[in-house]
Amino acid sequence: MSKRDFDEIVGRWLAEEAPSEAPDRIVQAVTDRTSVMPRGQSGVFGPGRPALIAYAAAVALVVAVAFAAGIGFAELRRIGTGPSQAPIPSLPVTPTPSEAGVLPRPTDIPGDGTCEPDRRCFGLLEPGTYRTEFLDPNFSFTISEPGWQNLRSSGGMLDIRPLDAPGDELWYLMDPSVRTANGRAVAGIGSTVDELTAFWSGRSDLTIEGLRPAAVGGLEGVELDITLSASAPDAVDGCPTEPCVMLGASLDPAEMPSWLWELTLWRGAAVHIWILDAGSHRVLLVATAWDGRHLDELVARLQPIVDSLQFLESAP
Repeated sequence: MSKRDFDEIVGRWLAEEAPSEAPDRIVQAVTDRTSVMPRGQSGVFGPGRPALIAYAAAVALVVAVAFAAGIGFAELRRIGTGPSQAPIPSLPVTPTPSEAGVLPRPTDIPGDGTCEPDRRCFGLLEPGTYRTEFLDPNFSFTISEPGWQNLRSSGGMLDIRPLDAPGDELWYLMDPSVRTANGRAVAGIGSTVDELTAFWSGRSDLTIEGLRPAAVGGLEGVELDITLSASAPDAVDGCPTEPCVMLGASLDPAEMPSWLWELTLWRGAAVHIWILDAGSHRVLLVATAWDGRHLDELVARLQPIVDSLQFLESAP
């Protein structure tokens, strides 16, 4: 693609479809990454820093379209340069709770195993053993009975969802970094198991329970339950209901990032998280109960799948 082609595609998309602005944390994440990119001397963007800044702005605006486009608890952000990488369908924002105070389950999550656009997935999970190919570290897992689906198994993420409980899910997420409730990065805190655990335990907007050592598939770490505390603020937009806060995020470490995820938690939901040390990487396994009162039931249902995980390899 020539620079002129690129300019025309981005210009047309910005004029016809782009939002007027991106959330500050999205712009910051992209500009932080472009600040350490090598200055190209040829190719699509031409020489020098200004082209990279323009690229960062275009990418940040594209990501803004995906700002409210997460499916379920792990809000997935797709980074692209045009409408050929359109965001995935979004959940309804702030639906009305029932009289019992339970948030209605989402109705727009595919139930036929259809992969997210331009992503790999296993689709409907028949009983058997599966092995990932596009994650780091890769792993195998076993499904012992039907009733599950996988809609994404690339780009730093993999999901396993029960077909009979939309909104409940298990996510594999790569390389988390801590964030404040409103999504800001925190200087001086790394992503080791101990640092992640201490940071979440020290946040007044979160309630941590059941913290204990864990071992999954050859990796060691901890596991814990997280819900919102009574004082949690409404700090993040685009969640199924309010209040909503951010737990963590990750941006593709490649020079030209192709994915970004953010992990949020809202009132009424609950998560059980395994934080695992994979050497040069950290891994999160996040079990999300759409109705947090049933988190223990969901974890018990997912436990045979988690117990079957075998981590296979990690890039040096």
